[in-house]
Formats: sequence, structure tokens, C-alpha cells
Amino acid sequence: MRLLLEFHPIRKDQYPIVLLGIFAFLVSLVLLFLGLSFGSGVMTKLFSYSFGLSCASFLWLLSGKYIPKNSTQHILRIATVVDGGLAVQMNLAYILWSLDLPKGTGHVYHTIMADYFWAGPAMLVCAAFFYAAFKASFTTESYPM
Repeated sequence: MRLLLEFHPIRKDQYPIVLLGIFAFLVSLVLLFLGLSFGSGVMTKLFSYSFGLSCASFLWLLSGKYIPKNSTQHILRIATVVDGGLAVQMNLAYILWSLDLPKGTGHVYHTIMADYFWAGPAMLVCAAFFYAAFKASFTTESYPM
């Protein structure tokens, strides 16, 4: 942990995001344990939601080293963080579904997951697109219109 803080120091204004990410990660571990112990599909779905939230807070911290100069860069940063967290959540839900871990879910849930198998990779592609656009907005010069 100390080695991580030497390369990426955390400022005092980032403490709430760090605490939210750590709390969401710990909650996700507890939910995964409870979901696997009791065979509850709701717990494993909540695990994927809370793990996606912890990844989104980590992405917010990573994108904090760039200082946005205009509103477009702020919007791209928010889109990157939200879409990255959702991509992690959706892909994790599909991984758990393919392993047949959410045991407490019904036939309707399995039908929906089978019909929208493309949603997880599509969210991952969108997250990569928003991240590339966010990074490119700092390397190109913008000219006033």
C-alpha cells in the first residue's frame, strides 16, 4: 500500500472517493461470500453492482491527475468513469451468469441474459472510446470558434 501511495499520492480532497471505493470493495467481498454461501442470486448481483462502484471510484481517482480546462473534458471524464464502472458491473454479471452462480434467479432472468449477451462487451468498447476521447482532449489543441 505504501508503494502505491508513493507513485499515486492521494490529496485530502480525494479522501471521500477513496473511502467510498474501499467501502464498496469490502461490501462487494461480503456480498460475494454471502451469495456463494447461501446460493442467493440477489447477493451475487449486488456483488457485481458494488464492485462496479468501487472500480468507478478507482477510475475517478486515476482520471484526477488530469486537470480539465473546459466543460467538454469534464463531461468526458464523467462519461469515462460512469461507463467504466458499468462495463465492469455488466461483464462481471455475465461472467457470473455464465458460471451459473446466481442460483436464486428465475427463468426470465436467464432469458434476458441470454438475449442481451452483447451488452457487456459493447459497454466495454464504449468505456474505451470515452477514455480515448478523454485522453485525446488533453493532447490536442482546441481553437475558439
